[in-house]
Amino acid sequence: MPSKKPVEPLDGFERDVPTTHADNLALWRVRELNPMGPYEYLQFLLTFTADEPASREITPWAEPFEL
Repeated sequence: MPSKKPVEPLDGFERDVPTTHADNLALWRVRELNPMGPYEYLQFLLTFTADEPASREITPWAEPFEL
């Protein structure tokens, strides 16, 4: 059964990272200037690894980690 009480959208970055009100306003201004859809964002992220082939190989210097 859906709730009749509307929920305000919550931005995780604003909730979890200690930022000032001025910081949050600046972040929202940037978001409004350059809205990027999910496919555009994926292409943007892929530019960082364009020179690196995809691989699942574990390098000898890779150190194990624990969650």
